[in-house]
Amino acid sequence: SRDEGFGLPVLEAMAAGCPVIASTIPALVELADETRGVIFINETRLTSMWYAIRALVTLSTHPLRPQIQAELRQRASTYLPNWDAFALRLLR
Repeated sequence: SRDEGFGLPVLEAMAAGCPVIASTIPALVELADETRGVIFINETRLTSMWYAIRALVTLSTHPLRPQIQAELRQRASTYLPNWDAFALRLLR
């Protein structure tokens, strides 16, 4: 995304323990800054995207993958302390 007010798609991915490729817009950098498993790119450069995708493919078999997934979930929990409770409130 080149224009985000908050970064909910990034937060949802992190809450699921999924690595993320994100642009360097301020909302996304603030949301996921220094979190392993989030790769920031210059979205106008195709080589940036290529290297980010390659890094995520490598991460899928990396021995630290479970720890990185836990870090992603932990960072997301600072914004959504209880995803299940949030979903129930949304349904109500």
